[in-house]
Amino acid sequence: MKVTHDKHATFVINTGVNHNESNTGTITAFLGRSFRGPVNISVTLSSYGEYRRIFGGWWQFSTMSYAVEQYFEYGGNSVIVVRSVNGATSTTIELPCGQQMLVLESRAVGSREFLCVSVEYDNLFYHDSDYFNLVI
Repeated sequence: MKVTHDKHATFVINTGVNHNESNTGTITAFLGRSFRGPVNISVTLSSYGEYRRIFGGWWQFSTMSYAVEQYFEYGGNSVIVVRSVNGATSTTIELPCGQQMLVLESRAVGSREFLCVSVEYDNLFYHDSDYFNLVI
């Protein structure tokens, strides 16, 4: 096992890819920054395609994205990935609803997470202000 430090995170990397499927004692894990995805939750992946779908693929500010790709390229079959962030918060939008507020919050945190909301009153059967279409 090899411990690598960069200015953003510490990575614990299994230095040898285990080609022997019967050896279940080897676990490879990556901890670091990614473009998007769940934070501080371990996610088990079996391909780089899964990594791209969940964590967003290559990102110039993350060496982890390249390391995970190379792990699978050189024969790795399973990896645990944990996304870490530095002070990131969820994107939120507050919409007035009578005397209360409707609060919408993004599923993931980070500077690349956005919310776009539209409140529409078109094509409603009821002409009451309690009814509206919410497009997210």
